[in-house]
Amino acid sequence: MTIKDINEKIISDAKIQADKIITQAKDHANNIIEKNKKEADNIKNVLLNKYNQESILKRNKILTEANLEAKKNILL
Repeated sequence: MTIKDINEKIISDAKIQADKIITQAKDHANNIIEKNKKEADNIKNVLLNKYNQESILKRNKILTEANLEAKKNILL
């Protein structure tokens, strides 16, 4: 094997290793992004459920107060 062949082999091996590292880094980044999307979706769903429950409670409070006021007016 000549020095040129050895140099080409070293460069070729280095490129292969670099490609593997880049692929692993991309996979890792994609996994982190996917995990964060799932966590964000979970947080969003929790908040939406919380706001939905709050709005239902407020609506029920308004209806209850209106019914009480109507009954009070009927009794007067």
